[in-house]
Amino acid sequence: MSLLVDRRIGSADLYPAFEALGIPTALTTLRWDRPDLYGEGGPDCEWVGFGIECPIRVGVEIKTVNDVLQSMQNGSLATKARGLVNTYDRTYLIVEEVGRPGQEGILEHYVKGRFWAAAKLGSQTRGFQYSAFEKFLFTIQERANIRVRTTVNRDATIALVAAMYRWWQEGEEAHESILALDKSTQERLSEQVRKERGGGVSLLRQGPTFKRRVAAELPGIEVKRSAIIAGAFSSVKEMCNASEKDYSKLPGIGKDTARKIVAAFSSEE
Repeated sequence: MSLLVDRRIGSADLYPAFEALGIPTALTTLRWDRPDLYGEGGPDCEWVGFGIECPIRVGVEIKTVNDVLQSMQNGSLATKARGLVNTYDRTYLIVEEVGRPGQEGILEHYVKGRFWAAAKLGSQTRGFQYSAFEKFLFTIQERANIRVRTTVNRDATIALVAAMYRWWQEGEEAHESILALDKSTQERLSEQVRKERGGGVSLLRQGPTFKRRVAAELPGIEVKRSAIIAGAFSSVKEMCNASEKDYSKLPGIGKDTARKIVAAFSSEE
């Protein structure tokens, strides 16, 4: 599956870099599932990875330290965060030009990966507090459930995204050695994953799962009846393997629709 890169300024330069690394890459215009709520933009890149039970749609937003500071003032990243978590199953924010505390706790950033300087916006004479910057990122991670990573420059960002993409193409099940823990720890991790995937409460509205988005694309189903199919099957794989009889048993789905659904899955194999 290809790594999709947004064609707009600020993202398009990633395309040749990923191609040079041998990653199947496509340049396109990425959009949130609900542009009426989150604006016409989208993430910098996305891909579909292999989860334990079903495909996982991954979205990545890339910002510089100054971008984050600007957002702290105008709230633009809050809208992006809602777009991310309501469109993708797994979300990441990568902050380039990693920060550090300087004199009097003022935030410094590693400009273009070459030198340290106080992070300021426009004609601002006084910088930002490093602690406020880190608390803002921590809030995004803990309250919006967006994983935050930092890099020193663009090259490091490209290498990080490439590693993340390859990890997801190998699949979650290929990286379970860290879970060789005692039973109580495994249970806590399982509960944490359950909450992250919709079993718990989030301050941000949870968007439709990948399974339901697939169901909504089936002939004769659309959004209204997609919940019926998504609730009846444990994974997209199970949906693919279901028979006409399995589908015709579901409320609101007759034999004709069931036949079209099975035919649609068969044509994509």
